[in-house]
Amino acid sequence: MTPDQRLALIELALPVLRQLTTAQFAGFRACLARLMAEEAQPGALQWALHRLVLVGSEGPRHRRHRHRHLAEQDAAVACLLSSLARAGDVDEAEARDAFQSALQTLPITPAYMDRLAAPTELDQAMEQLLQLRDDDKVLLLDAMARCVCHDGHIAPGEAEMLRAVAWSMGCPLPATAAD
Repeated sequence: MTPDQRLALIELALPVLRQLTTAQFAGFRACLARLMAEEAQPGALQWALHRLVLVGSEGPRHRRHRHRHLAEQDAAVACLLSSLARAGDVDEAEARDAFQSALQTLPITPAYMDRLAAPTELDQAMEQLLQLRDDDKVLLLDAMARCVCHDGHIAPGEAEMLRAVAWSMGCPLPATAAD
């Protein structure tokens, strides 16, 4: 499937997934977890698609305590932005440039991760970032947009990851806004 077809399929499936019973959804979620575990080297793209399906079918989780500040989240931001910078199938130097471009809009300067983040690390980073104050979420999403637009071309993997994070944060992007 092409990236556009994957996103369209997910969007078509979401209304049906939202109608599953609690037991059916638990089985579906377990199946998704097994599929991720079967991936030889699941990367940011697989994580993003997995996250889009879960968040799209469960809905974003609203935290009552949005008290974390972006300044306290260097490691989570580094994990997310480093992964996003690599999602465009670029070489390491281009990924570093995209990462540095994203940092220009942030009040923090996390270090670029020299290795690929595992899906569990991305999940942990998202759990931390979901607790950000709304204005810090806006800053982070702006930085992510700068990262994917850095080279003037938005690759499908970048668009999918950007959408997955935005949906997770309760700021869904339509397909055309992320492409």
